[in-house]
Amino acid sequence: VLIVGGKNSAVEAAIRCCRVGARVLLSYHRKDLRPERIKFWLLPEIRAMIREERVSFLPETRIRAITPDRTLLAQGPDEEPLEVAADHVLLMTGYVQDPELYRQLGMELQGPGNKPRLDPGTMETDVPGLYLAGTGSAGTQLEGVKEFIETSHVHVERILDALQGKPPRGLEVPEFELTES
Repeated sequence: VLIVGGKNSAVEAAIRCCRVGARVLLSYHRKDLRPERIKFWLLPEIRAMIREERVSFLPETRIRAITPDRTLLAQGPDEEPLEVAADHVLLMTGYVQDPELYRQLGMELQGPGNKPRLDPGTMETDVPGLYLAGTGSAGTQLEGVKEFIETSHVHVERILDALQGKPPRGLEVPEFELTES
């Protein structure tokens, strides 16, 4: 499983996938994970998994192409792309997703918030084998926040179930109310 991103959703997905036995590659556009952008209880575990080579970390890489049998990652403007074989690619691109990247990947985006078309039971997009988890799965959320970290934990479980051929779990998610303090 190739996971693209380096913040909470990507790190949590990498940890959970690794825990269930997946071979995980974590691609991040920066040189290192940023502690201030990752929940304090996730950082030690992901660092240990990388150090122990249970998760492969691919720093300073950006997606150039995703095909059914490989993904090309750019390591720099003048270097040859790195070819990665991955059965599945998880784009964990953050709260405000990059609609241009999604368009380049061939995903259909819906409405003014560019919400990706996906199966909520598996989190697989309309591009076969391409899954989304985290807040980016809800689009730019221009009409109000509907997904955030605490409500998207179930996305990882749905994706893992789908990858293992298990039926989708219930679609219930916890209800949260945002209040001003």
